[in-house]
Amino acid sequence: MAPATPPADALATLAASVAAPGAEEVVERKERRKSLLQRVIGGGGGGGGEGRRRSSVAKGRKSLLQARQPEAAAELPEMYDNGPGDAANCVSVVVLRGRDFRVMDHNLFSKGGSSDPFAKTSIKKKTTAPEWHERLDLSCEHLEGMLMLKVYDWDQLSSPDFMGTVAVKLEDLGEREQCRGWFPLLNEDLRAPDEPRGDLEIACLFHHDPKRVVAVPEAFFAVEEHAKKAANALRVVVVRATNLPAMDASLIGRGGSSDPFVEVALGGEKRRTPHISKDLNPVWLAEFDVPAEDVADGFLELRCFDYDLASGDDLIGSVNVPLEALHADRTPVRAWYELDLATRRPKSPGKRGTLLGRLSSTPPASPTKAAKTSKRKSRIAAARKKSSENLAETPQPPEDEPPPTAAAPSKSRLEVALRMVHNPDYVLHLEKGLLDVKSYKTKKPNELRVVVIRGKHLPIMDRNLLGGGGQGRKRERNSQLQRLLSRSFSTRGGSADPYVEGECDGTERRTKVVKRSLFPVWMDMLCFPMDELRGHSLHLNVMDQDNVSAADFMGRLELPLGSLEDRNAQRAWHVLRLDERPEEEPEFLDEADAHPPVKPTGPGQELPKVEVAMRYVHNPLLVHELPKNSVEDPNPRKAANELRVVFVQARNLPIMDRNALIHRSGGSTDPFLVATLDGDEVSTSVKTKALDPVWLDARQMPVEVLDDDLHVECFDHDETSGPDFVGACVISIRELADRKVHRGWFQLRGRKAGGGLLPATTRSHLGRVEVAMRWVHNPKLVVPLPTDLTRDNFTNLEANELRVCVIRCRNLKVLDRKIIGKKVVDPYVEIVLVGTTYKTSVKKRDVNPLFMETRVYDVNAVEVCDAPLQITVWDDDELRSEREAAGDDDARVGAVRARAATAGRSGRGGTSWATPTRSSSRC
Repeated sequence: MAPATPPADALATLAASVAAPGAEEVVERKERRKSLLQRVIGGGGGGGGEGRRRSSVAKGRKSLLQARQPEAAAELPEMYDNGPGDAANCVSVVVLRGRDFRVMDHNLFSKGGSSDPFAKTSIKKKTTAPEWHERLDLSCEHLEGMLMLKVYDWDQLSSPDFMGTVAVKLEDLGEREQCRGWFPLLNEDLRAPDEPRGDLEIACLFHHDPKRVVAVPEAFFAVEEHAKKAANALRVVVVRATNLPAMDASLIGRGGSSDPFVEVALGGEKRRTPHISKDLNPVWLAEFDVPAEDVADGFLELRCFDYDLASGDDLIGSVNVPLEALHADRTPVRAWYELDLATRRPKSPGKRGTLLGRLSSTPPASPTKAAKTSKRKSRIAAARKKSSENLAETPQPPEDEPPPTAAAPSKSRLEVALRMVHNPDYVLHLEKGLLDVKSYKTKKPNELRVVVIRGKHLPIMDRNLLGGGGQGRKRERNSQLQRLLSRSFSTRGGSADPYVEGECDGTERRTKVVKRSLFPVWMDMLCFPMDELRGHSLHLNVMDQDNVSAADFMGRLELPLGSLEDRNAQRAWHVLRLDERPEEEPEFLDEADAHPPVKPTGPGQELPKVEVAMRYVHNPLLVHELPKNSVEDPNPRKAANELRVVFVQARNLPIMDRNALIHRSGGSTDPFLVATLDGDEVSTSVKTKALDPVWLDARQMPVEVLDDDLHVECFDHDETSGPDFVGACVISIRELADRKVHRGWFQLRGRKAGGGLLPATTRSHLGRVEVAMRWVHNPKLVVPLPTDLTRDNFTNLEANELRVCVIRCRNLKVLDRKIIGKKVVDPYVEIVLVGTTYKTSVKKRDVNPLFMETRVYDVNAVEVCDAPLQITVWDDDELRSEREAAGDDDARVGAVRARAATAGRSGRGGTSWATPTRSSSRC
């Protein structure tokens, strides 16, 4: 009689229980297996049933024996480090096998069951101890966070069921050695489960994989073509990003993604990469050059955005890269930079693109296969099976505490390659003729040329009402200069309308106004006439123009000019000082005090700077040739008797007539000069509406002795009122004894309250005058003496006669008598000697009369030695005799007392000038 065939479900349950034990206790497993064997042995059957029953029992016993044997080590696929000397960029994970997995698919008619586990691997059917031996290679640059491998049970009709998670700290792989072991399956929150979920054996290795290297274009590292020229551009290659947060929520299921792109900003210039759709680990390899001049203390701003077509782009994160070390060395640098994520929360809390996201993402859809039994009843039965007492005794960690296996979250990073280069397209050339003066190198320089080129990072002066940024994206222009001039980029929050005021040695100039820009380009040349640089400095003030109020101060520069004496052009960036210039600050500064150290206000906020080019040149238009024969000396061998003065020009005179419609500065002046020397007075013509007048007026003043100073006064002419005093200067003429031409500038000074001029050390803004002088001989001023005075026919005999000749008077005092509004004098000379009085003729209305009258006195030598000589100049008046009788001395112009013994006995006689005691007149 054949043995009975055992039921098919019993054999299946036995095979499943023998091949893959569940998570029950060992004792319960043995009892269940024993009962299954008894059922198989006690089953009925026909003639062939017993043979089949014996065969099944033998197979069951063999499976039990195999289950009780110790586990053999699984064979590990080959893993090795391809580049131990290179940076590691890959984590290789070998999923070997599992054990004691939970039964997820229970049988409907028995207590047994099985599972179909997979974990980013192939699906192993109907087993709780699967073996895969499959390898996973994942890109990884930084060992941060955790490597998480989730195991699911595959289902055809429903979504896969979670079976457990393996968590490995990536920092444990830093030794770059192979790590292998059994890891328990944890809950989804990385906490230990109440009941064991089983174990998973994996092997990991952190190593270098050449296939995963993202290569930067070789041209980036090639030898620079313009290596000898100064770097003016920053070459940027935005390589890739890792671990970006998901900014766009997924419409179906969990997770999300982003459409990232990177914006690069430096010095007002912006560049951006194309956006990559739905990628948390994008690779761009976008290369571009950014203008970068004088960026040693600056920062490169990298901002990562999530592109949105319908709404505005969302900021993912940003980082500021300091350029100090990069500017000093032009060696290429490739590095990772951690992104400072935006404080604003993303649209949905999605996952990040690290190993965590790659291994723990939502499992793929189930493949098509035969329908499986519903597992809802089995889940309910498993839940009921849990003991409430065991749950109460099991300690639960607080919800606010992190799981014991948790590690620091992975950081979002951006990889960028940077290099300083010279780009000829970014060279902002100065316009031809500004500083390139090729001729006149042998002539004395007389002009300081200053080109105010551009500014950057100027402070915001006009705040936006809505807090918006600049004026949007810029159009591309063919010309570099036009592109810079048209740019009106400003930082978020406001802008300014800057212009520059320049002042040097009293000369003031200003540039044009650039509207709504914190990175203005002026390209304006300011010319300052300068005959001497030593002891002077250039003052530049950056101002913000306001239409309704006065201009606002933005910053200032104070540049010493001593280094420009070699006449070479200098071009550089200068840091603005944000404090206004004090009143007591000196006129010029030393090199050490010109630029005090200024600290940056913070990362990403560069210092405000202005680029200036300067050169000391000769400008022939500023050279005013003196009038012909104005300072010629026709008789250099004869005694000098005349001072020739040429009043050339004046500069930087103050505004005396205020009127905003007349002059760019709010008014003008009608200047003229008045010069006095030893009573002689000369004046120039009047120049209307001129702050920098040019006269070229030549004047002559009789001077026989250089014992006085030339006083020059500047006045503003007014038709309705008297002249207004502008300033004055005192010029010493003693240096003119060499009979050469002396030409120079003289600073005008103000008057003291009690009279006199202010000292030369006092700062003055009254302007300067240029004067040329020479002491010469003028034969027309020589008055020949009468022959009866100079001839002595008896020089061998004792003198017995004194001859006195009244030659002329000069600069006589004018009394109060007027004729048709003018003061006049009618002089004559009275001589008293040894009781004898002599009167010359009267010269009508003449302050410089010529008499040439001789008087002879019969006196001996003794009388001459003792007799005083009194000379009196009178103003002839009809009432003079009555006034003299009344003792009124107003008619006397002046008097001189001398001794007759001073007369010489030479053959030519003696002549001299005598100054009266009552006035400055000379006779």
